[in-house]
Amino acid sequence: MKKLLYCHLAVLLLPLAALAGVATDFDFFLHVQLIRDLNRRLLNNWGPLSCEERNPMDLWIDEWNEHGTCSNMDQHPYFRAALEFKTRFNRTRILLKAGIVPSNENIYELSRIRDAVTEATGSAPSVQCNRNEQGEMQLYHVYQCVGLDGRSPVHCPRQFETRCTDEIKFPVFQINHDHYYG
Repeated sequence: MKKLLYCHLAVLLLPLAALAGVATDFDFFLHVQLIRDLNRRLLNNWGPLSCEERNPMDLWIDEWNEHGTCSNMDQHPYFRAALEFKTRFNRTRILLKAGIVPSNENIYELSRIRDAVTEATGSAPSVQCNRNEQGEMQLYHVYQCVGLDGRSPVHCPRQFETRCTDEIKFPVFQINHDHYYG
């Protein structure tokens, strides 16, 4: 049985995969031992990006259950492909190179963020925003869509975007890895 599913490889500012018919023969349970050799790289590159003190393993389990299971990849190749994609198309680095620097004061045009990622990857991203404690619109996620091969950037549908204003902040965010792994 085949279903039309939307999958994604999610890394840092999460990349998405392409719409495609994918067989639904998959394992919903993340087998931690299968990705143990990737744990340090995952922690450094795909840790929780929220103010909540969340265990990174819980994040990876959620990402596998929500997105990896429909990627047409086994668990280790899925996480490895996500890490490799992030290395090739690091959205944070792309934004920095375009002069879009995390700041609690600066405001950026949303089109400038989209254009920087599109130019660097050859495919349009999907962007999500939320509001900070002061009610200001800020960048929340930049999704980069990825083909089912886990390597090829493809255009993202805008249906997965949340409402962003034309001008948004790209806030500074500090991650304390010691909280999880001392």
